[in-house]
Amino acid sequence: MLAGKHASATLQAGLTTLRDLGSAGAGYADVAVKRAIADGVIDGPRLFIATLAIVASHSDGPAARQFRPDMTLPQGAQEATGVAEVTKAVREQAARGADWIKIYAGYRSGIDGGAGPTFTMEELTAMVQAAHVTGRKVAVHASSDDAIRMAVPAGADTIEHGYGASEATLRLMAERKLAYVPPLTASEATGEYFQKHVRGGPPTPAMQHGRARLPAGAQTRREHRQRQRCRPVRA
Repeated sequence: MLAGKHASATLQAGLTTLRDLGSAGAGYADVAVKRAIADGVIDGPRLFIATLAIVASHSDGPAARQFRPDMTLPQGAQEATGVAEVTKAVREQAARGADWIKIYAGYRSGIDGGAGPTFTMEELTAMVQAAHVTGRKVAVHASSDDAIRMAVPAGADTIEHGYGASEATLRLMAERKLAYVPPLTASEATGEYFQKHVRGGPPTPAMQHGRARLPAGAQTRREHRQRQRCRPVRA
């Protein structure tokens, strides 16, 4: 019911088509929401959904080292290891209704807690091939330069976040015509969660970094949209 409320508000705000890249622990609820919109049960934008998303086993949060080893921790995405498992995960999510396949190619799993690749090159390539053969595109969550540079030759269609992308990597993405989705609202959300950021206040370093990735014209348009948020939406 809450998703229906948000879907209606999103449509009234003028957004008619959205990608929803991962249900983040809500199972296949995004499939039900998409179907309800398509059937006219609720109002909302046309949705392209990714269902569970796929993460490398034992690489996503919550961090296992912070809990007792006998605890079963809730996961926000589907875990998989090895070419056979990751391929099966892609096919399962496609069968359940995924329009896109979302892969977490990097996470804070380095020995020092830093972000780095989580899947092998073979695993990434297998997932992309399994998705592409069915006509589905692949969105790759990656924040480190190493993870992005693995995702590009693997055949990813979009890179999400990409905080640590070097200029050389961005040029490689441009050569491959690979779309880049900079971390604008994601950085704002994590700033609120973890850094006591207040909306409308000074931007966090991550927000500034994401904004710097945009062309000057796009930055101006985004600032205009932010000002418009304060105006009431009329049906």
